Amino acid sequence: MRLKITAEADARKWLIFGSLVIVSLVLRLVRLDMGLWLDEIVTLNNFVNASWSKIITTLFIPNNHILFSTLAKISVFIFGEKEWSLRLPSVIIGSFTPGTFYLLFRKRFKEESAILASLFLVMSFWSVWFGQDARGYAGLILFLGLSHIFYLEWLEKNDLKIGTCYLVSAVVACYFHLYGIFGILSQIFYGFLFWLKNRKDNPTIIFLFPGLCLALGLALYSLGFYDLLLYSQKGGKEIQGRWLDIIFLKELLKMLSGSHYLGVAMVIGAIFLVGLYSIFKRWAGLCWLYLFSGVFVVIFTFFARVFIFNRFLSFLIPFFYLGVSEGLVIIEEKLSAIFPKLRKNALVFAFSGIICFFLIISLVRYYHLGKQGFKEVAFYLEKNYPERRVISFGVSDLEFLYYYPSAIPHWGAVPLEPQELIGGLLVGSHPWGWAPYNIVAIQRFCKTEKIWKSAGPEENTVYLYKCF
Repeated sequence: MRLKITAEADARKWLIFGSLVIVSLVLRLVRLDMGLWLDEIVTLNNFVNASWSKIITTLFIPNNHILFSTLAKISVFIFGEKEWSLRLPSVIIGSFTPGTFYLLFRKRFKEESAILASLFLVMSFWSVWFGQDARGYAGLILFLGLSHIFYLEWLEKNDLKIGTCYLVSAVVACYFHLYGIFGILSQIFYGFLFWLKNRKDNPTIIFLFPGLCLALGLALYSLGFYDLLLYSQKGGKEIQGRWLDIIFLKELLKMLSGSHYLGVAMVIGAIFLVGLYSIFKRWAGLCWLYLFSGVFVVIFTFFARVFIFNRFLSFLIPFFYLGVSEGLVIIEEKLSAIFPKLRKNALVFAFSGIICFFLIISLVRYYHLGKQGFKEVAFYLEKNYPERRVISFGVSDLEFLYYYPSAIPHWGAVPLEPQELIGGLLVGSHPWGWAPYNIVAIQRFCKTEKIWKSAGPEENTVYLYKCF
């Protein structure tokens, strides 16, 4: 009888895993051919279309997520250069991410918590965004999480097989995104604290694999490290990213929650804080590793004085949803004690249903608006103004040329002359990069023709001005 129950539970586990993978894949295939956004075009032009050797050595900007660029190059080589083929590696990784975290979370937490956390991961539009993004964030989210979990299990069991899994996942996370190194640093720091608490353990064993992961991770970037250093000293300071101001914190909370409504994001964040206590009780090490990883990223950007965006902390999303699911379970337990007639799991299902409702609203909005409207702008110009002169203006001056090659690129800080504007059209995004005198010129000689909003950062909004 026990074997039968075990077999049924095992079959149910894999059925849930398979269902999560299938639904995740379907959601990441919807509108997979939407227009590329600025960073994706930068990745394609500068790295994917470069030679194999340059992918590894070219780091004049940090957009080169080396392992992703390599996989994308293979995909483009096989299927041709299309939006979907460029994004295919992220689609595959993103489709398996919710199911993988379900299998991992259920080992330490209740089945319903693992299911809910994974379900939120499936439906979060930011999770879908990264799973449809020609960047390395999907790989970072999955493999950094795997490395944290495998590292904790290795500390507990000191098993070579688990240690090898940790080594592979940690190095792969670094190869998908340079900031995966901060995950390894968090593991080294946690390992040191672990050793202080358990002096009987051999420190060599504790630090051997993390040290090797760090060395292997840095080795891949060593060939382009000097270029990256130059960028951090110059180019990285010219980009006005967010710092730890209220705007950054709002955008971070909305990304973690998966809702574009700040009020909904705050409620989900409050539920996460309730669940955080439960995670600390059940698996404190996981909390500390994710916390240290995030803190190290923030500290690095502060002292290096380079920009920070909420996507740099995207690896926190699975942990955040685990906290939300645990919070829902705790809230139901407390309310059930007050109202004993409540049906078991009724409130969990009700609250999670409400959260999923708002996640779906934001997901539909994402499908509608897309990442950035360069492709839509190009179609609009070809249909309505095929003979007009078009200026591609601002940070995206070169990237818009991917969809509209005849546009005239113009950097946002270079003065716009009246004769350039009058009689033509101007397409621009990232208004923070527009010099004040250019804003005055646009307001004087042009009027807004159309605006394409983005489901992501507000700066991704694309503006079309008619100057005639």
